[in-house]
Amino acid sequence: PQHAKFLLANMNELRARPHMCDVTLMVGGKEFYLQKIVLSAASTYFRALFDYSKGQGQVGDKPLQIEAESLTASVFEQIVEYIYTGKIDISEDNVQDILQAADILLMTDLKDLCCEFLEQVISPENCLGIRNFAELFNCPEIHFFATEYMEMSFHQVMFTEEFLELTFEQLLEILEHDKLNVRNEQDIVECVLKWLEHQPESRVEHLQQLLSSLWLETLEARYIEERIAKHELVIDIGPVQTMLLEHMQPKSEEQSWNSTRPRGYMDVIVAIGGESRRNKDKVLDNVRCVRPAPHRQHMSVWIDLAPLLTARKDHAVCAAGGYIFVYGGIAQDGQVLYSGERYDPGRNEWKEVAPMREARHSFGLVAIGCTLYAIGGEGDFVFLETMERYDIFSDKWTPDVNMTAPRKLACYATCNKKIYAIGGGRVGKLYESVECYNPKTQLWSSVSPLEERRFHACATGTLGNELYVVGGFRKLECPSSVHQEIKFCGGEVYSEAAGRWFKVSTNTMCTMTGSSIVNSAVTIGSSVYVVGDLDVGHQYNSIREFRIPTQTWHCVMRDFPSDQKNMHCCTIRMPSCFLFRAELEK
Repeated sequence: PQHAKFLLANMNELRARPHMCDVTLMVGGKEFYLQKIVLSAASTYFRALFDYSKGQGQVGDKPLQIEAESLTASVFEQIVEYIYTGKIDISEDNVQDILQAADILLMTDLKDLCCEFLEQVISPENCLGIRNFAELFNCPEIHFFATEYMEMSFHQVMFTEEFLELTFEQLLEILEHDKLNVRNEQDIVECVLKWLEHQPESRVEHLQQLLSSLWLETLEARYIEERIAKHELVIDIGPVQTMLLEHMQPKSEEQSWNSTRPRGYMDVIVAIGGESRRNKDKVLDNVRCVRPAPHRQHMSVWIDLAPLLTARKDHAVCAAGGYIFVYGGIAQDGQVLYSGERYDPGRNEWKEVAPMREARHSFGLVAIGCTLYAIGGEGDFVFLETMERYDIFSDKWTPDVNMTAPRKLACYATCNKKIYAIGGGRVGKLYESVECYNPKTQLWSSVSPLEERRFHACATGTLGNELYVVGGFRKLECPSSVHQEIKFCGGEVYSEAAGRWFKVSTNTMCTMTGSSIVNSAVTIGSSVYVVGDLDVGHQYNSIREFRIPTQTWHCVMRDFPSDQKNMHCCTIRMPSCFLFRAELEK
């Protein structure tokens, strides 16, 4: 790295001397003296340009013209500075110009930096603009984040200037979203009326189509009559009045049942695959979810979702981009799997996706943004230290940097956009060691070891840049007739700021004996949820919640998901309309 920095610094200094440069570019009326080899290394656009225009643009000759309306001399100057120094000052004032230029020049690294910046500054006031901009310049990850933010904050977004400036087509597309976070459908009606009132002359022609897209069946007849039908833009439009009159008629019991359809979303825990409790040789395709409601445990019920396409155990699961991904594991016939599938919560259906490069079971699958990483695990009678990454938008796997050593039955999690490989071991030896992978530097490095070595544990990262590890087992150094050889491990938390692990009080999580087993640990908000067979002394719980602010444990769910055990879990946002109906039916 030092050698590379030294070379780059010298090349940056030399570009100030025209006789040391070999190409002249004209951008926005300004000449730039540069070096082909440096530009070609930074941009595939320049590589193709110089291949095509061999001999042109030499210093002293007529400069090569870079023609792009959105590429100004000042923006290009910043990009040249970035190419030669790796530094650029991105702000809300210039991020769109720099991203457009990076898109033209095919500089994906700079484009990614702009997207990271947009993700950090997203707000109710700008999320719609960022979403449209991301779609225009093919930035699917920031488009997803902006969409998710819009849905979560729609009760604020609908009062912004950006909302009023939406086109009809843009508004209609947004109204199709089930997960808009509002109190009820009246909020949606009010924001549509406000949008119409902003430019009534040009927008009233869209009135009928917009009202048809609303969930009018969920509104009370009195509200429809008083607020919509008598509105000045609506009152004289006959077809709209006829449509509204239909929704003001008394509803039958079945119609009332069908009108129970709230918008919004709920965070749920999804339990996927595993083995049968009744038949230990049966591998399951079952998928179930539960909405944690610790204050109202009677409301927490396991809801059946669409089953997996392939039954599997010892697999790995992860949520990214609004989907759940399931990969690898062992099939009913004992085969170690490469295959993967993706769950769409809006459609309640699974779809096959690109297989991994290596078949794996008992491995880690984690997400940073919308990129998945498959790490370690076991193949056919071999322990793996390999890692591969998956782009959920291109549906492609690519090899990545291997771990420093194989880890059998380790646990994996992400925190602050880094990957942690924790514990595990090899034959005859358990590890307390932890290593961390930073995708930006593409390096694995050791961090502070666990307080207690363990295998078969579970880990999860939190929004507060902390990493929790719970459960797992280790051998007792001095087993006796009283104590078993295997000890169930408690919980620990890793603080990035402190750079070390701290013990977590797990005495009230479950009994610290081999009668308990943790299948998964997941995070929702400021709580860590532990899923498994958790012996609490007089009975078993299937889910317990650790509230980080109060450092206390609480029962969420006593019942197990029917016949399912050793399942793997993740969290995802499900449409409230789907869950509400499913819970009522249950």
